[in-house]
Amino acid sequence: MNGIIKSIIITGAALLTSAFTAAGAAAESAGFAVESELALPAKAPYDTKYVNIQWNTDEADTAGVPVAEGTHFLLPVGNKVKKLAEENGELLGSAELNEKVSESCRGAALGGTLVQPTRTSLYTINTDDMSVISSKGFGGNISTDVALDGNNAYFGVKLESGSRFYCVDFTDGFSVVWEYECAGDVTAATMSGERIIFGAGTKLVVRSADGTGFAETDIGAEITGAPFAGEYAVFIPAADGRIYKLRLNDDGTMEEDSLVYCEIGGNVTPPAVFNGRLYTTSDEGFFIIDSLNMEVIEKFDNMKGGSAPFVCYGNGPRVYVVAPMEGYWCLYTVFDPGEGSDPEETKLAKLDNYEGGRAAVSAAGTLCMRDGLGRLYALTVAEYSIVYIILKLVLFLALIVLVVLWLRFVIKKRTKDKPNFL
Repeated sequence: MNGIIKSIIITGAALLTSAFTAAGAAAESAGFAVESELALPAKAPYDTKYVNIQWNTDEADTAGVPVAEGTHFLLPVGNKVKKLAEENGELLGSAELNEKVSESCRGAALGGTLVQPTRTSLYTINTDDMSVISSKGFGGNISTDVALDGNNAYFGVKLESGSRFYCVDFTDGFSVVWEYECAGDVTAATMSGERIIFGAGTKLVVRSADGTGFAETDIGAEITGAPFAGEYAVFIPAADGRIYKLRLNDDGTMEEDSLVYCEIGGNVTPPAVFNGRLYTTSDEGFFIIDSLNMEVIEKFDNMKGGSAPFVCYGNGPRVYVVAPMEGYWCLYTVFDPGEGSDPEETKLAKLDNYEGGRAAVSAAGTLCMRDGLGRLYALTVAEYSIVYIILKLVLFLALIVLVVLWLRFVIKKRTKDKPNFL
């Protein structure tokens, strides 16, 4: 496929996203670092015998992060956003912008509207006809993924000095609802109930969606990625190579003595949490952590420097990671059935280049990956051919008949050769 995937590695039948999105018809929010976004019921490809490259796009100098919506993908490329059919990659429409898209920050789609970041601005786009509704600049470079809740959009901006986190009404020309400024960097947001949570330097900031409530907790280390809000706790990647965990009171302050951590080492990616397990990668490998006790359960040294993991559990709980190898990158799936069973890894494919790559997963399980060369390609579970299955069944039955006939021949021959006694 034009050099996109060098080879599919045939391995055992055990047993993909970096950050990914999935569209839900009744969703009221999108883009947050929560379980519903990073652990999906989609039946994504997981077995090398049944993975299929459905379609791909050409290389692009500037390509952003794909977003899944319904039966199509939204691909930011150059100064456009293209709407591509999930089934075959057909171009269904496009929106033209006044600036090149952000290559590292993902937009979010909700209720037929895409909020797409460019390098310094946000755009709202009607995803039905791909018309641009509005746009606005924010005095700096967009620095985080966008998250949507109701009419509000949440994102960060890198200024000449410091950063600013915004809550804006994207249905009202991006009018500012509230903002937060700090000397360090801000992260993308997660959500817990009605609370918006993000990192700002060494502080975890908790704010109500309407901006009325406010709390800060200093964890003592630079927060490097979006926190993950679980049902009972918040998990935070930090520059000291640790994943921190804390619980919040109703007012957003930290519950006393609840701050604990797990030592990972290296540059830690934003985590995903599912079924009591926490998944993260760093320069030291891929880690499976007990999210209750914050202890390492399993470590995979061959996935050093891998992408931020995500989970698809339509075919069982499987974690997807892309990690560099010698001269190429490898797409892994890790089947993690939970306590009492050992996790099993599978190499799905070798990739030419995934530097800065990102992925999105559709509700139907199509894994759409944008690689380091600006190419987008869709991986699906290969369709089963009824004719092929019937043919295999007929051949199998024929083989059984032949074996039975051979056995009868051997038995008959031995009986004939056996001496008879009167």
